[in-house]
Amino acid sequence: MAEMQRAGIGWPDIIDHYIPEAARKLGEAWCEDELSFADVSIGTARLQAMLHELAPEWPDAVAPGLDAPDLLLIVMSDCHHTLGAMVAAAQLRRKGCSVRISLGQSRADLIGVLRNGRFDAIMISASSAECLEKVQNLVKNIRRTVLRCPPIILGGTLLEVEPEAEMLSGVDHATSDPGRVLDLCEWAPRNQSRAYG
Repeated sequence: MAEMQRAGIGWPDIIDHYIPEAARKLGEAWCEDELSFADVSIGTARLQAMLHELAPEWPDAVAPGLDAPDLLLIVMSDCHHTLGAMVAAAQLRRKGCSVRISLGQSRADLIGVLRNGRFDAIMISASSAECLEKVQNLVKNIRRTVLRCPPIILGGTLLEVEPEAEMLSGVDHATSDPGRVLDLCEWAPRNQSRAYG
């Protein structure tokens, strides 16, 4: 990381491009049986440490800019691949968004967050086709819990392995592009009323 910075590569590029690309290469090497589980785990932990060093964890309720939304990012409880979600959170926070992360929370705790928060979008990060049924159930629970539900947006590598994930999961939208997430939000500047209540 120090070498990249000395070469003039800025930390936003390291977060947005180099860390995700390194993670993809680790995943490919695992699939091709070129790296062991231990090697991939150590490599991923090092990438996570780099991300934390470059973009330290923010408190849940970061004061957002006047022209940026409040977002909830849910990482599925049995999802061990959290690096992509953390990269997305860092990118969105850099755009001025307030991003609350729900990482492996129980159903009761998550319902509490949904009932007490007022979010402009709810994002769900899922990494594999095995998560699809759980995403479906989560989406149903969210819609039952939130009276006027903001857009629910699915992201993560599930979209790469299941082309029909958006339709099958019951979400409103599917994208792994943080910039697109902002376009899909239902939000208004803080001096105006919210679109959903």
